[in-house]
Order: sequence, then C-alpha cells, then structure tokens
Amino acid sequence: MMGALALVSVTSTSVASAQGKAAAPAQTPQARAAELFNKGAEAYRRGDFPQAIALLLEARSLDPQPVLLYNLGRAYEDSGDVDAAIATFTKYLEEDPKAGDRGAIEQRVERLKRQRDERIALEKQRDAERSRADAEKADRERQQREAAAMRPRRSIGPYIVGGVGVAGIATGVVFGLMSGSKHDSASSPSTSQQDAIEQQDTAKSFATISTISFIAGGVLVAAGVTWWVIDRNGSAKQTTGGSQTFRVGVAPGFLILERGFP
Repeated sequence: MMGALALVSVTSTSVASAQGKAAAPAQTPQARAAELFNKGAEAYRRGDFPQAIALLLEARSLDPQPVLLYNLGRAYEDSGDVDAAIATFTKYLEEDPKAGDRGAIEQRVERLKRQRDERIALEKQRDAERSRADAEKADRERQQREAAAMRPRRSIGPYIVGGVGVAGIATGVVFGLMSGSKHDSASSPSTSQQDAIEQQDTAKSFATISTISFIAGGVLVAAGVTWWVIDRNGSAKQTTGGSQTFRVGVAPGFLILERGFP
C-alpha cells in the first residue's frame, strides 16, 4: 500500500510542478486522482473499507494506473469480498506483467481461490444438512398425521348404556318411595279394607318395578363401565389391526354385551 502511495504522490508532484509554470492553476485528473488515493489510503487505515474502495474506484476512473488495482484488491480482500479481490488482483497482473511482486500476488490469488472454494463447499454442506433436516421434519410430521388418522375414536356406547343404567336406578328409587307410601297408606287405621287391599297391591307392583329398575340400572351401569374399560384398553390393538364391534342385547334377567373383531 505504501509503494502505491509513493507512486501516485510522485505523479501528483510532477504535475503540480508543471502547473506551477502555467498561468492557470486548474487541477488535472491526475492530481485529483492522487488526492482521492490519499483519502482512500486514510480510509483503509481506519478500517473503513467500503469508503476506501469507493475512493480508489473514483481515482482509477481519473488515472487508470495498474498500481491502483493492487490497492483496490487489498481493500476488497480485507472487506471480505473474495471474488472481487481475485478479479482485481488478476487484472492488476494483466495490466502490469512485469510487476516486481508478481509471484507474491499470484500466491495471494491462489490462497483466495482456496478460501472461496472452501467457503462454497461449506455452504453446500450446510444447505444439504438443512435440506436433510427439513426432509426429516416433514417425514415426522407426516407420520404423526397418519398415526392421528389411524387412531380409533372412542365409542359413545358406554356413556349411553351407563346413562340409561343411572336412569334405571333413579326410577327404582322413585318407585321404591312410592311403594313405601302406598304401604303406609294401606296400614293406616282410617283406610277401609277394600282401599287397603288395593293400595297394598299397588305397593307390591311399585316394589316390583323398583326392584327391576334397580337391578336393570345396576347391570347397565356395570356394563357401561366394563365397555368403557374394554374400549380404552383395546384402542392400541385397534390401531394396528382390525376394528372392534360391539353388540348389546337384553335377555330375561340379564344383559348381553359382546365385543369382537371382524
């Protein structure tokens, strides 16, 4: 960088000396380029590489000396723009085939190319890993959706049977109370014999209904609970193969609950 600065400075001094003999002190493109170069060198030392690049490019447009390409390549390199640095150093060697530091710059270009290739390979590897992770995630989500679709729905049958059983028990309680009331009325001294017989018969009928309702309600509640347990425990088997079927039936004195697989 210092060698380039000296070269541009010499050009500027020569131009300035020639201008001192002239009547008009107008600034030449070379002098302006030297000024821009000095500002670019200062920006480079501050670490403001974008500013240094902009100033060197403007200086290059006014005075296209090859040495400016070298300094511009250094600014590109330190800014992290490896591709631009490679292109700029290569152009510098093309414009100045007899550059004294040609061997060192060629080695620098090769090193930058290796860095670029390593960066590209790393980016490709990261992209491949990201794509693989996305594919694995999508596959897991698909499997979860399929498992959710295959998961059996719980039957509402146990709740219906259990609810009917609870209603039967409640009916048994009501008729039991009514039977007791009729029995008390039949036992009252103020009740005539005929009325007492009729109320006693009614009390027996209510008692029979109450007993049947209690038994049927209890059986239905037990059946509903059993069905619910069987349905829950059989969900895993149903997921892997076949679907369950239930049949509920009533026979004299008992309830039929069947479960099977087709």
